[in-house]
Amino acid sequence: MPRKQEMQRRKPKKPKKRQVRQVRQVRQVRQVRQKHPKHPGRRQGDGSGRSWFLCCVQAWHALKTLNPLEGQAMPPAKPLHLIGQAAALSGVNAPSIRFYEREGLLPPGRRTANGYRGYSAGDIHQLRFIRLCRAMDMSLQEVRALLDLDLGRQADCAAANATLDAHIAHVGQRLAELQALEQDLRALRAGCDGSGPACGIMQALHERAEQLPPEAPRVRDPRHV
Repeated sequence: MPRKQEMQRRKPKKPKKRQVRQVRQVRQVRQVRQKHPKHPGRRQGDGSGRSWFLCCVQAWHALKTLNPLEGQAMPPAKPLHLIGQAAALSGVNAPSIRFYEREGLLPPGRRTANGYRGYSAGDIHQLRFIRLCRAMDMSLQEVRALLDLDLGRQADCAAANATLDAHIAHVGQRLAELQALEQDLRALRAGCDGSGPACGIMQALHERAEQLPPEAPRVRDPRHV
């Protein structure tokens, strides 16, 4: 027989991990029995000590198979988005997000571990809500009034109706102003057909500019900023 095969044959085999684990379990249970020789679950002299020993081993196996309780009591916290990600998800650019924070329409972003401002899914939804209201030409005051309302209260439903009715009145007023502006522009356009030596539109605009009174320009209604 070759020497290499003889050495492999003589070499003792290492115990398997399962066997080592069982030996450790037996030792741990023996230590428990030595510390508590009069355990209430163990009876003396009737051969039931072995059953108590097996119960300890089974209980130890059951505890090893249990998942750790960490993370099971409460769901994991959802990750926060940086301002660039929040802008991409909400459709509101970063300067507008900071502006809404200063105006109190959006709570200030929470700081992440790196010191950056983070925005939650609720903040992104609120940004989309603000974006929708602004697309309907609502003022900051009207948006703020809607954000302060509660969906489950009947009184807040009446407040939402009042806010929307007031905004509809503002829209009607602006429509009347735009219609008057349209008529003025059409009359200005009809004063020039392109056949004269000079442009009638430019002459009319210069004449109106000379006739303007020296007063401050009209400021737009601050409710619709």
